[in-house]
Amino acid sequence: REDRVKIARQMSGAPVPWPRLMVELNDQLDRDAAFVVELGFEAKILNFFSFGENAKLKIGRTEGRALGWGSSAATGVKLALLNRQVVSFQGDGGFLFGQSDSLWTQSRYDIPVLTIITNNQSYEETRWQIMGEGGVGGQPGPAGLANRDYVSNLGDPDVDFTKLAAAFNINGAIVRNTDELRPAIERAIRTLRDGRPYMLDVRI
Repeated sequence: REDRVKIARQMSGAPVPWPRLMVELNDQLDRDAAFVVELGFEAKILNFFSFGENAKLKIGRTEGRALGWGSSAATGVKLALLNRQVVSFQGDGGFLFGQSDSLWTQSRYDIPVLTIITNNQSYEETRWQIMGEGGVGGQPGPAGLANRDYVSNLGDPDVDFTKLAAAFNINGAIVRNTDELRPAIERAIRTLRDGRPYMLDVRI
């Protein structure tokens, strides 16, 4: 783990390497921040954090691998844990499962949740299944063999999730490279401490 963190700190560029996002969040968020996690392959992502008593708290993901619950759940978690930072960890695909309405509640009632969209413009979990070794018998399916991803790309249209947040009077930032990452997280934390929600759309 120490080696992974050391390597992640050296990663830079655009789009943001996801391990660099994780180490920056771990550095800056409160030691006991609560994460509501709705991400594919979350184990490799969340092993950058220490969870446990007197440490960070992880809530989710559901065993059924359902999408569309995380943002509303994070709102409820914040109401239950008023003295802890709450982070709603979302994939771009999962957030598109009708989750923007929970931002209305966060904004109306000043519920300071940090929503982080890990935006790879893809349903990455299904793309791995189609294009990689996740298919039947460990082999790609017909679309993968033809090198055609018909369903997983989310880049057309390129969704600006911060504009969805702005529609509910929630500030946010698109983070396109590692130079923008730390300052954006700092702004987000200041906004939470002021009692308002915030969104980071991180292009990974």
